[in-house]
Amino acid sequence: MLTEFRGTPLRPAWPQYLLWGYTAGLALTHIFLQATGAIYLLLLLWLIASGQHRRFQTIHWLLIAYALSAILAFWIAGHSLKQHSSLLSQLVLLGLIPLSLWQEDSGYPALRPWSRWLVGLALLACLAGVYHHFQGMDRVKGFFGSYFTIAVLLVCTIPISCGMLLSGKLDWRRAYYLPVLGLQLLTLWWTYTRSAFLGLFIGMGVFALALFLRDIRSPKRERRAILARWGMLLALPAILLSLMLTAADPRINPFYKAPPEAATETVPGQDFSSGRKAIIIDALRITSGEIRQGNYSKLIFGHGLSSRKRMVEGYISSWESDFLQVFMNQGLIGLLLAMGIYAGFIRAIWHGLRSPDLLLTGLAAAGIGYSVMSFFTLQITAFNSAGIFALLYAFLHTYSPRRQNQ
Repeated sequence: MLTEFRGTPLRPAWPQYLLWGYTAGLALTHIFLQATGAIYLLLLLWLIASGQHRRFQTIHWLLIAYALSAILAFWIAGHSLKQHSSLLSQLVLLGLIPLSLWQEDSGYPALRPWSRWLVGLALLACLAGVYHHFQGMDRVKGFFGSYFTIAVLLVCTIPISCGMLLSGKLDWRRAYYLPVLGLQLLTLWWTYTRSAFLGLFIGMGVFALALFLRDIRSPKRERRAILARWGMLLALPAILLSLMLTAADPRINPFYKAPPEAATETVPGQDFSSGRKAIIIDALRITSGEIRQGNYSKLIFGHGLSSRKRMVEGYISSWESDFLQVFMNQGLIGLLLAMGIYAGFIRAIWHGLRSPDLLLTGLAAAGIGYSVMSFFTLQITAFNSAGIFALLYAFLHTYSPRRQNQ
Protein backbone atom coordinates (compact mmCIF):
# COMPACT_ATOMS: atom_id res chain seq x y z
CA MET A 1 0.00 0.00 0.00
CA LEU A 2 1.23 3.51 -0.77
CA THR A 3 -0.23 4.76 2.52
CA GLU A 4 2.33 2.73 4.47
CA PHE A 5 6.10 2.82 4.65
CA ARG A 6 7.78 -0.10 6.41
CA GLY A 7 4.53 -0.86 8.18
CA THR A 8 4.05 2.70 9.49
CA PRO A 9 0.81 4.37 8.34
CA LEU A 10 1.28 7.73 6.68
CA ARG A 11 -1.12 10.63 6.71
CA PRO A 12 -3.87 9.79 4.20
CA ALA A 13 -3.69 13.30 2.71
CA TRP A 14 -0.05 13.28 1.64
CA PRO A 15 -0.56 11.55 -1.75
CA GLN A 16 -3.29 14.10 -2.50
CA TYR A 17 -0.90 16.97 -1.75
CA LEU A 18 1.68 15.33 -4.00
CA LEU A 19 -0.90 15.11 -6.79
CA TRP A 20 -1.78 18.80 -6.40
CA GLY A 21 1.91 19.72 -6.60
CA TYR A 22 2.42 17.53 -9.66
CA THR A 23 -0.53 19.21 -11.37
CA ALA A 24 0.68 22.69 -10.41
CA GLY A 25 3.95 21.91 -12.15
CA LEU A 26 2.10 21.72 -15.46
CA ALA A 27 0.89 25.32 -15.37
CA LEU A 28 2.88 27.38 -12.85
CA THR A 29 6.50 26.25 -12.79
CA HIS A 30 8.39 23.17 -13.91
CA ILE A 31 10.17 23.16 -10.54
CA PHE A 32 7.04 21.62 -8.96
CA LEU A 33 6.96 18.97 -11.67
CA GLN A 34 10.63 18.14 -11.19
CA ALA A 35 10.32 17.91 -7.41
CA THR A 36 7.16 15.80 -7.35
CA GLY A 37 8.45 13.69 -10.24
CA ALA A 38 11.55 12.88 -8.20
CA ILE A 39 9.36 11.86 -5.25
CA TYR A 40 7.26 9.63 -7.50
CA LEU A 41 10.47 8.02 -8.80
CA LEU A 42 11.57 7.25 -5.24
CA LEU A 43 8.12 5.79 -4.54
CA LEU A 44 8.46 3.62 -7.64
CA LEU A 45 11.80 2.28 -6.43
CA TRP A 46 10.23 1.55 -3.04
CA LEU A 47 7.32 -0.26 -4.69
CA ILE A 48 9.76 -2.50 -6.56
CA ALA A 49 11.93 -3.10 -3.49
CA SER A 50 8.90 -3.98 -1.35
CA GLY A 51 7.65 -6.57 -3.84
CA GLN A 52 4.64 -4.60 -5.03
CA HIS A 53 5.81 -4.86 -8.62
CA ARG A 54 3.46 -7.86 -8.82
CA ARG A 55 0.63 -5.33 -9.04
CA PHE A 56 2.10 -3.63 -12.11
CA GLN A 57 -0.01 -3.71 -15.24
CA THR A 58 1.06 -4.00 -18.86
CA ILE A 59 1.43 -0.26 -19.43
CA HIS A 60 3.53 0.04 -16.26
CA TRP A 61 6.03 -2.47 -17.62
CA LEU A 62 5.96 -0.72 -21.00
CA LEU A 63 6.84 2.57 -19.31
CA ILE A 64 9.73 0.95 -17.44
CA ALA A 65 11.01 -0.70 -20.64
CA TYR A 66 10.65 2.62 -22.50
CA ALA A 67 12.73 4.40 -19.85
CA LEU A 68 15.38 1.65 -19.99
CA SER A 69 15.44 2.02 -23.78
CA ALA A 70 16.12 5.73 -23.38
CA ILE A 71 18.91 5.04 -20.87
CA LEU A 72 20.41 2.50 -23.27
CA ALA A 73 20.33 5.01 -26.14
CA PHE A 74 21.85 7.61 -23.79
CA TRP A 75 24.72 5.23 -22.97
CA ILE A 76 25.33 3.93 -26.50
CA ALA A 77 25.49 7.46 -27.92
CA GLY A 78 28.16 8.36 -25.36
CA HIS A 79 26.22 11.18 -23.72
CA SER A 80 27.77 12.81 -20.68
CA LEU A 81 25.97 13.39 -17.40
CA LYS A 82 25.70 17.06 -18.37
CA GLN A 83 23.05 15.97 -20.87
CA HIS A 84 20.91 14.23 -18.23
CA SER A 85 18.02 16.64 -18.94
CA SER A 86 17.22 14.57 -22.05
CA LEU A 87 16.06 11.78 -19.70
CA LEU A 88 13.60 13.94 -17.75
CA SER A 89 10.52 13.17 -19.86
CA GLN A 90 11.04 9.43 -19.32
CA LEU A 91 11.42 9.91 -15.58
CA VAL A 92 8.28 12.06 -15.43
CA LEU A 93 6.33 9.34 -17.25
CA LEU A 94 7.35 6.81 -14.59
CA GLY A 95 5.41 8.87 -12.06
CA LEU A 96 2.28 7.39 -13.62
CA ILE A 97 2.97 4.05 -11.89
CA PRO A 98 2.82 5.11 -8.20
CA LEU A 99 0.12 7.66 -9.06
CA SER A 100 -2.22 5.07 -10.59
CA LEU A 101 -1.58 2.55 -7.79
CA TRP A 102 -2.31 5.17 -5.16
CA GLN A 103 -5.59 6.01 -6.86
CA GLU A 104 -6.63 2.38 -6.68
CA ASP A 105 -5.60 2.11 -3.01
CA SER A 106 -7.39 5.31 -2.01
CA GLY A 107 -10.77 4.10 -3.25
CA TYR A 108 -10.98 6.43 -6.25
CA PRO A 109 -10.12 10.01 -5.19
CA ALA A 110 -12.54 12.78 -6.11
CA LEU A 111 -12.28 13.58 -9.82
CA ARG A 112 -14.14 16.89 -9.78
CA PRO A 113 -11.96 18.74 -7.23
CA TRP A 114 -8.88 17.73 -9.18
CA SER A 115 -10.50 18.85 -12.45
CA ARG A 116 -11.40 22.23 -10.95
CA TRP A 117 -7.84 22.57 -9.69
CA LEU A 118 -6.39 21.80 -13.13
CA VAL A 119 -8.79 24.17 -14.93
CA GLY A 120 -8.03 26.89 -12.38
CA LEU A 121 -4.29 26.52 -12.90
CA ALA A 122 -4.77 26.61 -16.67
CA LEU A 123 -6.80 29.80 -16.22
CA LEU A 124 -3.84 31.41 -14.43
CA ALA A 125 -1.59 30.40 -17.32
CA CYS A 126 -4.14 31.97 -19.70
CA LEU A 127 -3.99 35.25 -17.79
CA ALA A 128 -0.21 35.20 -18.13
CA GLY A 129 -0.64 34.57 -21.87
CA VAL A 130 -3.06 37.48 -22.24
CA TYR A 131 -0.60 39.71 -20.40
CA HIS A 132 2.20 38.66 -22.76
CA HIS A 133 -0.02 39.30 -25.78
CA PHE A 134 -0.81 42.86 -24.74
CA GLN A 135 2.88 43.40 -24.07
CA GLY A 136 3.43 42.86 -27.78
CA MET A 137 4.16 39.12 -27.91
CA ASP A 138 2.63 37.54 -31.03
CA ARG A 139 2.64 33.87 -30.01
CA VAL A 140 1.83 33.82 -26.33
CA LYS A 141 3.20 31.58 -23.59
CA GLY A 142 2.27 30.93 -19.98
CA PHE A 143 4.47 31.28 -16.92
CA PHE A 144 7.23 29.18 -18.51
CA GLY A 145 8.10 27.24 -21.64
CA SER A 146 6.97 28.21 -25.13
CA TYR A 147 3.67 28.57 -26.94
CA PHE A 148 3.63 24.77 -27.42
CA THR A 149 3.66 24.31 -23.65
CA ILE A 150 0.50 26.30 -23.02
CA ALA A 151 -1.14 25.05 -26.24
CA VAL A 152 -0.97 21.41 -25.08
CA LEU A 153 -2.30 22.41 -21.66
CA LEU A 154 -5.27 24.21 -23.21
CA VAL A 155 -6.10 21.44 -25.69
CA CYS A 156 -6.43 19.15 -22.67
CA THR A 157 -8.23 21.53 -20.28
CA ILE A 158 -10.82 22.98 -22.69
CA PRO A 159 -12.64 19.62 -23.04
CA ILE A 160 -12.38 19.14 -19.28
CA SER A 161 -13.97 22.58 -18.76
CA CYS A 162 -16.75 21.55 -21.15
CA GLY A 163 -17.21 18.32 -19.21
CA MET A 164 -17.47 20.26 -15.94
CA LEU A 165 -20.00 22.63 -17.52
CA LEU A 166 -22.19 19.94 -19.08
CA SER A 167 -22.00 17.22 -16.43
CA GLY A 168 -24.59 18.88 -14.22
CA LYS A 169 -27.72 20.96 -14.51
CA LEU A 170 -27.24 24.04 -16.69
CA ASP A 171 -27.93 27.04 -14.45
CA TRP A 172 -26.27 30.22 -13.21
CA ARG A 173 -24.10 28.27 -10.75
CA ARG A 174 -22.13 26.90 -13.70
CA ALA A 175 -22.21 30.07 -15.76
CA TYR A 176 -18.66 30.98 -14.72
CA TYR A 177 -17.38 28.21 -16.99
CA LEU A 178 -18.50 30.23 -20.02
CA PRO A 179 -16.01 33.11 -19.57
CA VAL A 180 -13.38 30.56 -18.53
CA LEU A 181 -13.86 28.70 -21.82
CA GLY A 182 -13.81 31.98 -23.73
CA LEU A 183 -10.48 32.97 -22.18
CA GLN A 184 -9.04 29.50 -22.78
CA LEU A 185 -10.06 29.57 -26.43
CA LEU A 186 -8.71 33.10 -26.97
CA THR A 187 -5.36 32.20 -25.43
CA LEU A 188 -5.16 29.04 -27.52
CA TRP A 189 -5.80 31.12 -30.63
CA TRP A 190 -2.95 33.47 -29.76
CA THR A 191 -0.54 30.53 -29.66
CA TYR A 192 -1.14 30.06 -33.44
CA THR A 193 -0.40 26.35 -33.05
CA ARG A 194 -2.07 24.43 -35.85
CA SER A 195 -1.48 21.02 -34.31
CA ALA A 196 -3.34 22.26 -31.22
CA PHE A 197 -6.21 23.54 -33.36
CA LEU A 198 -6.45 20.17 -35.11
CA GLY A 199 -6.27 18.30 -31.81
CA LEU A 200 -9.06 20.42 -30.35
CA PHE A 201 -11.26 20.01 -33.44
CA ILE A 202 -10.96 16.22 -33.40
CA GLY A 203 -11.23 15.93 -29.62
CA MET A 204 -14.34 18.10 -29.44
CA GLY A 205 -15.76 16.30 -32.49
CA VAL A 206 -15.51 12.96 -30.71
CA PHE A 207 -16.97 14.60 -27.59
CA ALA A 208 -19.95 15.78 -29.67
CA LEU A 209 -20.38 12.34 -31.23
CA ALA A 210 -20.37 10.66 -27.83
CA LEU A 211 -22.93 13.19 -26.59
CA PHE A 212 -25.09 12.62 -29.67
CA LEU A 213 -25.12 8.84 -29.16
CA ARG A 214 -26.11 9.42 -25.56
CA ASP A 215 -28.79 12.08 -26.20
CA ILE A 216 -30.43 10.33 -29.12
CA ARG A 217 -32.09 7.97 -26.64
CA SER A 218 -33.26 10.76 -24.31
CA PRO A 219 -37.00 11.48 -23.84
CA LYS A 220 -38.58 14.42 -25.65
CA ARG A 221 -38.91 16.51 -22.51
CA GLU A 222 -35.13 16.85 -22.33
CA ARG A 223 -34.68 18.19 -25.85
CA ARG A 224 -34.34 21.82 -24.72
CA ALA A 225 -31.47 20.95 -22.40
CA ILE A 226 -29.92 18.82 -25.12
CA LEU A 227 -30.03 21.68 -27.62
CA ALA A 228 -28.46 24.03 -25.07
CA ARG A 229 -25.61 21.56 -24.46
CA TRP A 230 -25.06 21.10 -28.17
CA GLY A 231 -25.06 24.83 -28.79
CA MET A 232 -22.35 25.42 -26.21
CA LEU A 233 -20.34 22.39 -27.31
CA LEU A 234 -20.29 23.36 -30.99
CA ALA A 235 -19.70 27.07 -30.34
CA LEU A 236 -16.04 26.57 -29.39
CA PRO A 237 -14.81 24.90 -32.61
CA ALA A 238 -17.06 27.21 -34.65
CA ILE A 239 -15.43 30.30 -33.14
CA LEU A 240 -11.96 28.84 -33.61
CA LEU A 241 -12.73 27.95 -37.23
CA SER A 242 -14.01 31.47 -37.95
CA LEU A 243 -10.79 32.92 -36.53
CA MET A 244 -8.73 30.62 -38.72
CA LEU A 245 -10.66 31.44 -41.89
CA THR A 246 -10.20 35.18 -41.33
CA ALA A 247 -6.50 35.02 -40.43
CA ALA A 248 -4.07 36.79 -42.75
CA ASP A 249 -1.61 33.89 -42.62
CA PRO A 250 -1.49 31.22 -45.36
CA ARG A 251 -0.18 28.64 -42.89
CA ILE A 252 -3.38 28.93 -40.83
CA ASN A 253 -5.89 30.08 -43.44
CA PRO A 254 -5.55 28.03 -46.68
CA PHE A 255 -7.84 30.50 -48.49
CA TYR A 256 -5.70 33.55 -47.76
CA LYS A 257 -3.82 34.96 -50.73
CA ALA A 258 -0.90 37.24 -50.01
CA PRO A 259 -0.95 40.54 -51.92
CA PRO A 260 1.35 40.75 -54.98
CA GLU A 261 3.49 43.42 -53.38
CA ALA A 262 4.30 41.12 -50.45
CA ALA A 263 7.85 39.84 -50.28
CA THR A 264 8.37 36.49 -51.97
CA GLU A 265 11.58 35.59 -50.16
CA THR A 266 11.31 32.14 -48.55
CA VAL A 267 11.96 32.22 -44.82
CA PRO A 268 13.13 28.94 -43.17
CA GLY A 269 10.23 27.22 -41.47
CA GLN A 270 7.61 29.48 -43.05
CA ASP A 271 6.35 26.90 -45.53
CA PHE A 272 2.98 25.23 -45.02
CA SER A 273 4.57 22.39 -43.03
CA SER A 274 6.58 24.81 -40.84
CA GLY A 275 9.77 22.95 -41.65
CA ARG A 276 8.38 19.47 -40.95
CA LYS A 277 8.79 18.38 -44.57
CA ALA A 278 12.52 19.06 -44.36
CA ILE A 279 12.68 17.21 -41.04
CA ILE A 280 11.08 14.10 -42.54
CA ILE A 281 13.49 14.28 -45.49
CA ASP A 282 16.41 14.47 -43.02
CA ALA A 283 15.13 11.38 -41.19
CA LEU A 284 14.71 9.43 -44.45
CA ARG A 285 18.18 10.44 -45.62
CA ILE A 286 19.81 9.36 -42.36
CA THR A 287 17.86 6.10 -42.14
CA SER A 288 18.51 5.13 -45.75
CA GLY A 289 22.21 5.87 -45.21
CA GLU A 290 22.33 3.54 -42.22
CA ILE A 291 20.64 0.79 -44.23
CA ARG A 292 23.08 1.17 -47.15
CA GLN A 293 26.01 0.98 -44.75
CA GLY A 294 24.55 -2.01 -42.94
CA ASN A 295 24.60 -0.15 -39.63
CA TYR A 296 21.48 -1.87 -38.31
CA SER A 297 22.35 -1.28 -34.67
CA LYS A 298 21.43 2.38 -35.13
CA LEU A 299 18.05 1.36 -36.50
CA ILE A 300 17.42 -0.97 -33.56
CA PHE A 301 18.81 1.09 -30.68
CA GLY A 302 18.70 4.64 -32.08
CA HIS A 303 21.16 7.50 -32.39
CA GLY A 304 20.86 8.88 -28.85
CA LEU A 305 18.51 11.25 -27.10
CA SER A 306 19.84 14.37 -28.86
CA SER A 307 20.14 12.86 -32.32
CA ARG A 308 18.86 15.81 -34.32
CA LYS A 309 21.12 18.30 -32.55
CA ARG A 310 24.16 16.14 -33.28
CA MET A 311 23.27 14.91 -36.77
CA VAL A 312 21.44 17.74 -38.55
CA GLU A 313 22.54 21.32 -38.96
CA GLY A 314 19.44 23.45 -38.68
CA TYR A 315 17.55 25.80 -36.42
CA ILE A 316 14.99 23.15 -35.36
CA SER A 317 16.40 21.02 -32.55
CA SER A 318 13.80 18.21 -32.44
CA TRP A 319 12.12 15.81 -34.87
CA GLU A 320 8.74 17.53 -34.29
CA SER A 321 6.80 14.29 -33.78
CA ASP A 322 6.66 11.85 -30.89
CA PHE A 323 7.00 8.80 -33.10
CA LEU A 324 9.76 10.17 -35.34
CA GLN A 325 11.60 11.51 -32.31
CA VAL A 326 11.49 8.15 -30.52
CA PHE A 327 12.51 6.23 -33.64
CA MET A 328 15.51 8.44 -34.37
CA ASN A 329 16.57 8.64 -30.72
CA GLN A 330 15.77 5.14 -29.42
CA GLY A 331 15.39 3.08 -32.58
CA LEU A 332 12.80 0.47 -33.41
CA ILE A 333 12.78 -0.81 -29.84
CA GLY A 334 11.80 2.59 -28.47
CA LEU A 335 9.26 3.15 -31.25
CA LEU A 336 7.46 -0.15 -30.57
CA LEU A 337 7.37 0.61 -26.84
CA ALA A 338 6.00 4.12 -27.47
CA MET A 339 3.32 2.70 -29.76
CA GLY A 340 2.37 0.22 -27.03
CA ILE A 341 2.09 3.06 -24.51
CA TYR A 342 -0.17 5.03 -26.84
CA ALA A 343 -2.25 1.89 -27.51
CA GLY A 344 -2.89 1.61 -23.77
CA PHE A 345 -3.75 5.30 -23.70
CA ILE A 346 -6.28 4.91 -26.54
CA ARG A 347 -7.84 1.97 -24.70
CA ALA A 348 -8.27 4.10 -21.57
CA ILE A 349 -9.79 6.87 -23.73
CA TRP A 350 -12.27 4.39 -25.19
CA HIS A 351 -13.41 3.37 -21.71
CA GLY A 352 -13.76 7.06 -20.81
CA LEU A 353 -15.95 7.74 -23.84
CA ARG A 354 -18.29 4.94 -22.76
CA SER A 355 -18.80 6.44 -19.32
CA PRO A 356 -22.15 8.15 -18.57
CA ASP A 357 -20.24 10.89 -16.74
CA LEU A 358 -19.68 13.80 -19.16
CA LEU A 359 -16.69 14.96 -17.15
CA LEU A 360 -14.99 11.66 -17.94
CA THR A 361 -16.08 12.10 -21.56
CA GLY A 362 -14.35 15.49 -21.55
CA LEU A 363 -11.25 13.85 -20.08
CA ALA A 364 -11.33 11.30 -22.91
CA ALA A 365 -11.70 14.12 -25.48
CA ALA A 366 -8.65 15.77 -23.93
CA GLY A 367 -6.76 12.51 -24.42
CA ILE A 368 -7.80 12.42 -28.07
CA GLY A 369 -6.57 15.96 -28.66
CA TYR A 370 -3.31 15.07 -26.93
CA SER A 371 -2.87 11.99 -29.12
CA VAL A 372 -3.54 13.93 -32.33
CA MET A 373 -0.86 16.44 -31.42
CA SER A 374 1.67 13.63 -30.91
CA PHE A 375 2.00 13.29 -34.69
CA PHE A 376 3.04 16.94 -35.11
CA THR A 377 4.71 17.94 -31.83
CA LEU A 378 6.60 16.36 -28.95
CA GLN A 379 4.26 14.96 -26.29
CA ILE A 380 5.47 12.02 -24.19
CA THR A 381 8.98 12.90 -25.35
CA ALA A 382 8.65 16.41 -23.91
CA PHE A 383 9.09 17.14 -20.21
CA ASN A 384 5.90 19.05 -19.43
CA SER A 385 3.62 17.17 -21.82
CA ALA A 386 4.80 13.85 -20.36
CA GLY A 387 3.31 14.97 -17.04
CA ILE A 388 -0.01 15.74 -18.74
CA PHE A 389 0.00 12.23 -20.24
CA ALA A 390 0.59 10.65 -16.83
CA LEU A 391 -2.32 12.51 -15.24
CA LEU A 392 -4.77 11.93 -18.09
CA TYR A 393 -4.02 8.22 -18.27
CA ALA A 394 -4.14 7.70 -14.50
CA PHE A 395 -7.58 9.27 -14.16
CA LEU A 396 -9.03 7.75 -17.33
CA HIS A 397 -7.85 4.27 -16.36
CA THR A 398 -8.94 4.58 -12.73
CA TYR A 399 -12.44 5.85 -13.48
CA SER A 400 -13.23 3.60 -16.46
CA PRO A 401 -16.64 1.89 -16.14
CA ARG A 402 -14.92 -1.49 -16.46
CA ARG A 403 -12.76 -0.88 -13.39
CA GLN A 404 -15.55 0.73 -11.39
CA ASN A 405 -17.63 -2.42 -11.82
CA GLN A 406 -14.87 -4.71 -10.58
